[in-house]
Amino acid sequence: MTFTATGLPSGLKLNGSVISGTPKTADIGTSSVTLTASNSGGTDTRTLLISIEPAPPTISSPLTASGVVGIPFVYTITASGTQPFTFNAAPISPPTMPPGLALNGANIEGTPTTAGSFGIAISATNAVGGDSDTLVITIAAAPPQITSSLAVSALDGTPFTYAITASGSTPMSFSATGLPPGLSLAGNVISGSPNVSATQSQTFPVQLNALNQAGSVPDVADLVVSD
Repeated sequence: MTFTATGLPSGLKLNGSVISGTPKTADIGTSSVTLTASNSGGTDTRTLLISIEPAPPTISSPLTASGVVGIPFVYTITASGTQPFTFNAAPISPPTMPPGLALNGANIEGTPTTAGSFGIAISATNAVGGDSDTLVITIAAAPPQITSSLAVSALDGTPFTYAITASGSTPMSFSATGLPPGLSLAGNVISGSPNVSATQSQTFPVQLNALNQAGSVPDVADLVVSD
């Protein structure tokens, strides 16, 4: 006996007596398939109705993501199933989206401004159903980076002020070692009057350090004291 099947959806095929395959989006709907069985005694024909339904979405993107304060961030929600999809993202814990980020279509994007761990309920829906899951976004603090000038000059016996500045997440603390006599650090400001009895210029390599929750970054400023 031999079999034929005409009018099959494009994702299906006949193999021997078995119709099988993976339906495609283009196959959605009802197809009228003509089945024929033949042997030496004759032929019989029947009509088979195959209905292909849209597939509900299943979220397929990773459920963890990480970023750093001050660095642009993008997370794309992806899903299997029959498009088009509608995506949503609602904060769970804390009850806010990471500050600086927002949902734009399928993307959670922006430049985060606050460190922390944020639970986000993400969902994808289409015409026949929906899927949801929990995404955890972890935003790390940005390590400090000293931005103030590392070439500094002062006059011996003359009032002097130098502010250490740094990029990175706050709060931030500062330290300075190797200062010449007469100068001290308060907060992020080195001030005072150098007292080195200089008869010629002297260079003091001052080690500056900025510290926040992401770590510490040292640098060296050359402080030249002239008479």
